[in-house]
Amino acid sequence: MVLGASWAYRITDLETGAVSTKTRTIEAFEDVGDRKTGITAYRMRVENANGHSLSWFEDLGVGAGVVRHREQSFDGSGAHEKDEFYEAHKLRVDESAAHVLAGAAWTETYVETIVKPGLPEENEEEIRNWTVEATAESVSVPAGTFDALRVRRMSPAGGSDKTLWFVAGIGIVKESEPGVEDAELTTWSF
Repeated sequence: MVLGASWAYRITDLETGAVSTKTRTIEAFEDVGDRKTGITAYRMRVENANGHSLSWFEDLGVGAGVVRHREQSFDGSGAHEKDEFYEAHKLRVDESAAHVLAGAAWTETYVETIVKPGLPEENEEEIRNWTVEATAESVSVPAGTFDALRVRRMSPAGGSDKTLWFVAGIGIVKESEPGVEDAELTTWSF
C-alpha cells in the first residue's frame, strides 16, 4: 500500500449486463479514529456509480497480509449512510506462508458493528471461510494477463460468496460474485 496508489475497475452487473467503473485510491496514512483510535492505517476511497466509501486498511507487512478496520459509506449525494467497524479486523488478503498454498483453507471470525445515523447500533458475528483455489492461475483482464493467487471467500450463512484474484505488487486484479457482479482491473498506478 502506497499513498497515491490507484486502481480502476470495469464493473459488470451480472443481472442487467450494465457496465460501470469503480476506482480505489489510497488517500492518507492516519489514525482510524472513533472506536479504533490508536490504530494507524491507510485510508482508501472507493468511488462507484452509487456513491463512495472510505475504508481503513492496515498492511501487516510482507508475507503477512492486509486487514480492514473500518468503512464509511456515502450515497450519491454525499450523505453519510453508515459506519462499519470490524473487531478485531476483517481480512482482505492473507499472505502468510500457510495461506498461499493450493488447497489451503481457514476460517475467519470477526464482529461487525454497524452504526447508522439516528438508529441503534447493530452487532453481528461474521464468519468467512477462505480457500486457496490456485496459486499461479493465468487471468486476463483489460489491464493485462497476470499469474494470480485465486482465493474463494464464502459466508456459511448464505451471504457473500466471492472469488478474488490477487497479484503480488498490484493487489486485486479481478473479483467475481456469482449472480451479482464481476470487477476487472483496467488500470493501476503507484
